[in-house]
Amino acid sequence: MASGSQWLMYQGKKYEEGGFETTPESLWEGLDAALFLRDDLLKKDGRRIWGLVFILYPDGRFNIEYDYNKPKDYDE
Repeated sequence: MASGSQWLMYQGKKYEEGGFETTPESLWEGLDAALFLRDDLLKKDGRRIWGLVFILYPDGRFNIEYDYNKPKDYDE
């Protein structure tokens, strides 16, 4: 299972409107990419990621942060 959200940060303020409303398939493609990274990292180093933050900057740079901590309320 995976869930996702997206927003815009501009001058330190978070805007939740705008984005992928006109092309929802883009959000699904992003979730597919996150699931691929989750599965690939598990296969390569045996550690599962439980969270992922992807930041895309206006100049094309990006940053990916992984969270390896299992949520306390997660039942297997």
